Amino acid sequence: MQLITAVFFTLVATMAAPAIAQQTGGFVAQCQIMGQPVTLQLQYERIGGAGPIYAPNGDIRSVVGDGSSTTYWNGAFVSPNGQQMPVSGENRFLRFYDQNAYNRETVLEVTETGAKTFYLTDVYGNYPGNHPCQVTNVW
Repeated sequence: MQLITAVFFTLVATMAAPAIAQQTGGFVAQCQIMGQPVTLQLQYERIGGAGPIYAPNGDIRSVVGDGSSTTYWNGAFVSPNGQQMPVSGENRFLRFYDQNAYNRETVLEVTETGAKTFYLTDVYGNYPGNHPCQVTNVW
């Protein structure tokens, strides 16, 4: 299983759960996006994957966890003046629609850099460079 960031490592990977489990939580991180301070507030829902177990005759006998999982993200970037930009995503990717750029979709890849640090990289290049983030609160 590929993990998302150090935060995601501690929040998501350490919560190994029984088959087909659902887990929720969240965190707050302080980020620098294009040199500007921005707060990233994210909640997650992690859902374990499942697969069928077949009887010898080909009928499905049961459904069990297959060891995989998908993490869904929902939250917002919050500017110092309180403006919010909704963010959603799946696994290692976050997305938002930039109202300042004709509602253009921006996809950010999350990469671990330390125990509670990560950076965001814009997949499409709307915001070039790596944008560092530091986790400040976890729940």
